[in-house]
Amino acid sequence: LRAVWELVAAAGGVGAGVGDAGWATKLREATDDPVVASTISALAVAPLKKSPDAAYVTGYLLRLQERTATRRIAAGDYDLDLRDIGPRGRFADEMSDLADSFKVMAEKVAERERALTKEVQRLRVEINATEREETVREIVETDFFADLAAKADDLRAHMHRE
Repeated sequence: LRAVWELVAAAGGVGAGVGDAGWATKLREATDDPVVASTISALAVAPLKKSPDAAYVTGYLLRLQERTATRRIAAGDYDLDLRDIGPRGRFADEMSDLADSFKVMAEKVAERERALTKEVQRLRVEINATEREETVREIVETDFFADLAAKADDLRAHMHRE
């Protein structure tokens, strides 16, 4: 939220974009943060009050942050800092508790995902070893290999006699 405000301020404030259809694009290009860029995009197409006040805009940005955080967690980004999401004041304690619960849930999902990834890697190693053993067994059981082994035995026996 603060990064969006700072980006807008650095671009000349909210009045600087009046009449400039490409202003949102310029703002998105001015940041390397995909969350900030996504928030700018959402704001650019959002229906706003005719004369939005700071409380309205702040509330809207907080809702956007919540949605963005949810999408990022759904995409596997479990290391988000959720402390700054949610309203200040009247419902701050309830929202803080919810954000804490959400963070714990995200950590558990991340932990489970890591465990599953590790298990998949272990199973791949087992499958590779099994496939390798089967390939070796198929080669060893061929007539060509048996003939080759017999020739090797003959050669060894011949070398020991000399």
